[in-house]
Amino acid sequence: RRVELLSQAVAGRDLPRARALQERLLRSGRRAQRALSRLEQQVTERLDSLAASLEARQNTALVVMVVLAIVTLLVGALMALYARRVLSPLTQVTRRAQAVARGDLEKQAALDTGDELGELSATFESMVAAISGAREKLLRAERLAAIGKMAAHVTHEVRNPLSSIALNLELLEDELPVDGDARELLHAIEEEVGRLSVLTDQYLSLARRRSPQMEDCNISQLVEEAVKFIRADARRHQVEISVQTDANLPWVFADPSQLRQAIYNLIRNAREALSQGGRIGIEVRAQRERGVIQRLAIIVEDDGPGISSAQSQRLFDPFFTTKAHGTGLGLAVTREIIRAHGGELVHERGKWDGARFQLILPVPPRLVQQGPGAVEESAAGIGGFLESELEEAVQRVLPDSNSRESQVGGKRLDSRSPSGRIIEE
Repeated sequence: RRVELLSQAVAGRDLPRARALQERLLRSGRRAQRALSRLEQQVTERLDSLAASLEARQNTALVVMVVLAIVTLLVGALMALYARRVLSPLTQVTRRAQAVARGDLEKQAALDTGDELGELSATFESMVAAISGAREKLLRAERLAAIGKMAAHVTHEVRNPLSSIALNLELLEDELPVDGDARELLHAIEEEVGRLSVLTDQYLSLARRRSPQMEDCNISQLVEEAVKFIRADARRHQVEISVQTDANLPWVFADPSQLRQAIYNLIRNAREALSQGGRIGIEVRAQRERGVIQRLAIIVEDDGPGISSAQSQRLFDPFFTTKAHGTGLGLAVTREIIRAHGGELVHERGKWDGARFQLILPVPPRLVQQGPGAVEESAAGIGGFLESELEEAVQRVLPDSNSRESQVGGKRLDSRSPSGRIIEE
């Protein structure tokens, strides 16, 4: 509009008005220029501010991305470790199951993870131990069954001729002179016949073991009787025997004859291990739980050469022996006797670096409550039972003979009188 007025003033040669309009236009232009300068400055400042803010946001986003990347890596590593920790026991359990399926029943420690996998591993190892025990019992039963058949056959074929040989040797002895090589040879034959008779008895005892005739019996007395029986032989071989017994021990419910045989077998093995002399320590101890007697332990220990770890693995196998003339039946029979009484026979390294055996028997609660003096009246029955057992032994040695006397193992027998019974086992 002002430009049109200025043009009209110039066309009408109205110079004053034209100058006034020109001044106005110039002032308006200057104001517009200043306004544009301010606007440009404001836009520039705004753009700079936006650029700075954008750069800050970019830096922040970069830092966040780096942090997120680091956190992601850490989380991934932790997840990998956790997965490995969780899956590793599972892998071990799987491998263990595969090994058991292949027949590896060796005892192993359960995984100690403190969670369900640990419980699963413990349960699985318990199952493996049960399977191993069942298989061991089955193998032992099969082995003993085969041994029983063989022992019955050997005993049938050998025992009766041995009895006849023993009787004929006695008759022959009466016709020989007192002195001479022939009588010495006869005595040597008699000793071998006695040894073979004892051997057949051992086979028979393993093959036809009778059920225990259980009664209340004094275990300390049985130990004393076994020690008294072997003490003379121990002295001849320079072996010292010491016995330590706890006071006021309760009685046990057992078969006195079988238990005496088991104790004697352990003491005899200890004596035979001391060929150059030594000492045997016997202890009768009570084993308590919460202050109450639960078991009695008979400990037989010697200071001999001991038993190696390789030998201990087969220690209770029938016919396994480390002796030059042993049968390998003593410990097998002893353990069968103890297990038939609900106990256990354990071998371990002794404090004298020799062999140490623990014969552990349970004590019925009623005998613990009654105390050691409540069943004394049954002591007399033990002697009678032993007497009947020895009489049966004499009859087994003389099954087919009408003679009243014989000789076995260097000891004279008289079947007419109880006082002439066999003295050696």
